[in-house]
Amino acid sequence: RKGSPADKAGMELWDPIIKVNGESTKYLHPWELFSLIEQLLANEQKVVLTVLHSGEPKEYILSYTRTTEIEYLQVLLRDGVNVVNIFEISNKAFSSIKEAFSKLDTDTPIVLDLRNAGYGDIKIGLQIASFFIGKVKVFGLQKGNIVFTLEENLVPLKIGKVVVLVDRSTVGAAELIAVLLKEYGYELVGTKTFGHVGYFKRVPIETQGTVLLTASFISVDGKKPLDQPIEPSQEITFESRKVGEEELSFSELLLERALSVAKN
Repeated sequence: RKGSPADKAGMELWDPIIKVNGESTKYLHPWELFSLIEQLLANEQKVVLTVLHSGEPKEYILSYTRTTEIEYLQVLLRDGVNVVNIFEISNKAFSSIKEAFSKLDTDTPIVLDLRNAGYGDIKIGLQIASFFIGKVKVFGLQKGNIVFTLEENLVPLKIGKVVVLVDRSTVGAAELIAVLLKEYGYELVGTKTFGHVGYFKRVPIETQGTVLLTASFISVDGKKPLDQPIEPSQEITFESRKVGEEELSFSELLLERALSVAKN
């Protein structure tokens, strides 16, 4: 995100991480890659990322910094629209997210940016959806059978028009929020989401290490698992750029389009 350490170092959205400490990431799922980096940093170990930037490999060294403040979300007023960018969907983040929304002017439209939250806690994602739409209920599926039910019924916040911004990195809890809001008539703008809302389990393999498998998928209707990308109401492509948008990065293009929808 803009202003983050990665942004200041020159990394851009969609720059793939091809190595961690010299080891290839070719066979790692995204969540395994994030878990590996978090584990190394938590142990205060040196982390060297090799990133493919503009077709060329470039190395970045990550450092561990102790801090007492964690930024769970960011709220910016842009072109008369409140842009709420959620960075983490967790139990610790929930109260900060709810408080931020409760303070927003009900007459000002909102762009809810779900492109940076990644996976997160499914139950907390359900709670966040609930304070937009009230009573919500989803099901956990294993091999087509319902194995558990999750339900929330919070009092909806009084907020203005909301447009949901999504892309390929919208996955897990963020993706659940997006699909529930779409079901209730909220407009989604951006690109197709990742297509995976569920719980994982780690299974050891004979050769070495472990592999992450889906223990259960989440379903809105108890029948169809959320294992396919969600199509936005307005899908944006590079080819849809208009005059004056040629210099925008794709990330900025998505945001500009979401702002336009929110204002109309």
